[in-house]
Amino acid sequence: MEAFVGIVVVVILIAVIRGVIAAATDRVQAARAVREVRKAIEKGLAVSCRDDVIHEKEGGRALSVVRVQVSGAIVVPRAPLAATLRVRIIDITDSTERPQPLFCVIPEMSDEDGLYRFDHAITIPYHCSEVANMPVTALPSFALVGPKKGSRRVRVVVAVTEAGTDDQVFAAGETTVTIKLDTTGYLEIAERTKAREKQIATLAIAVSGSDGHFDKRESAVIRRFFSERFAKCEDSSERRRGVTETLQQTLDQMQSGRASASELIAQLCAELASDDDEIVQQSAYELCVQVVAADEAVDPRESRCLKLVAEGLRLPREFVQATHERHLRLAMFDQIDDEQSIGMPAGMTREEKIEYLNGEYRKWRSRATHKDPKVAAEASVRLERITKLRGQLVDA
Repeated sequence: MEAFVGIVVVVILIAVIRGVIAAATDRVQAARAVREVRKAIEKGLAVSCRDDVIHEKEGGRALSVVRVQVSGAIVVPRAPLAATLRVRIIDITDSTERPQPLFCVIPEMSDEDGLYRFDHAITIPYHCSEVANMPVTALPSFALVGPKKGSRRVRVVVAVTEAGTDDQVFAAGETTVTIKLDTTGYLEIAERTKAREKQIATLAIAVSGSDGHFDKRESAVIRRFFSERFAKCEDSSERRRGVTETLQQTLDQMQSGRASASELIAQLCAELASDDDEIVQQSAYELCVQVVAADEAVDPRESRCLKLVAEGLRLPREFVQATHERHLRLAMFDQIDDEQSIGMPAGMTREEKIEYLNGEYRKWRSRATHKDPKVAAEASVRLERITKLRGQLVDA
């Protein structure tokens, strides 16, 4: 009997020891898991980039992009969790301490200031989710505008935040990549513009007075245009004074009848075109369009004026149309037919018109859900007009 009791005691002790060992093992595993999670959080996301090429359409123009992907752990306080995957980029070529912005000419991939921006809604399924080489986005290097043209060092930052706010970051990572920018940089544009400031100022004020009066809002646009260029210049006071005097002299000439808007426009466009400097010409035209848009109404005389400027500066039709789309809305126009309002070139055949409308429809349909309500509203109006025109052509 005593032997039997001894055996039972031994069995119980073994069971207790096994339980203690199992509990200790669980604690060790739990502690190890906690350490791994902490390491993953501290490590953040590993961001990688690679160059690639896409095509506008089959057989179309090749466009350079940089594909971004991430690997690592995303740890959230509750699951599943609605989150936002954010990508931001800055130019650090000249200085990592004073990075410079990168702009994007694609409205869907830029914020209200034109800076590149990519936000994508995602759902984090678990408290700790692991991703490996997950595609994030393709940076459109063909559409980016930096401080200067050519090879630039760009810092790419990827972060995961809770949906609707960027206050709490659950995971983040960054990398540096070299991107080749084909578009002339905004600092280069500013330097080139400096040599032609007075001509551009005179042209802008001539466009402002083309409808018979000078609006304060249009004058404010001109002043802001030059203020932005003078902001970091050592000789800003002298340059500002020179432009101000030019604007006043031109205003006096036009108000006294010594010069007309059309005469000044023809003269100045000839001077600017003689340099054959595409950047200066485009910068001057963009200012003219902004001036016309300032009062939220485009007079027929202003429309004719812009056409004269575009022809005088010998600007490509694609650039003129893209500039109008950035700054002019259909609601601003008065006494203009539907085909002109959407920028359809004159002299097209029926088949060419249909093809053009199909391309415009695809372009504006992609903007109908833009985060900027003004862009979305403009897309809605344009889609309605494009659909109307296309229906008329198909019925015919």
